[in-house]
Amino acid sequence: MIISTTALQDYRLKHNTSQPYAFTCTSEGIFCNDCRELILCSRDLSTGQLQQSLYMSCRYDEICDSSNQCKKPPAFPPCSPISHVGFVCSKPGMYPDPGDCKKYYICAPDNSGVLTAHGYDCRSEGTGRGFGYDPKSTFCNKLLSNDQCSGYPIPLCTGLQSAALAANPTLYYDCKPYPNDPTVLYPFQSRCDNGKKYTPIYDCR
Repeated sequence: MIISTTALQDYRLKHNTSQPYAFTCTSEGIFCNDCRELILCSRDLSTGQLQQSLYMSCRYDEICDSSNQCKKPPAFPPCSPISHVGFVCSKPGMYPDPGDCKKYYICAPDNSGVLTAHGYDCRSEGTGRGFGYDPKSTFCNKLLSNDQCSGYPIPLCTGLQSAALAANPTLYYDCKPYPNDPTVLYPFQSRCDNGKKYTPIYDCR
């Protein structure tokens, strides 16, 4: 099937990527928040209350199933909203979530050597509420206004474009159709080696 690039739209415009956690913790453990994310339910030592935080995101070709694990399904079922648009690692490193300034990913090989995205949420880290992820410092130290994101960490894809991140030009993104949903554009991220910066002529110097 051939899809015209003029018919493609950035996945963040088609779906809200900043929904709160859909799962409510009733016990401690790791559970599916939706078909793409797992959350950790743990007890706050000071209050005794259950709290939830992002544990990990499944690979782009996996879903979170009834066993609360990421697995490759025999046939990819529909997800709602577009939870199946998971972060895809192109190269080891730390990258911001394209649609949520409070989330980020570390791409690293798993035990079998497969490059895997490990998702993290600033809201569950020591800085707490009011801070977002800073791609330059690689810490959750970006002060937010009223705990709200202002725009997207990665600019919206308007076509098959490529550019450096304004906050850290050693990182860059390529807007391409997403593997499991070729009707949407997704900003695949990568990085330049040895402190080099991504240039307007599409290379690292």
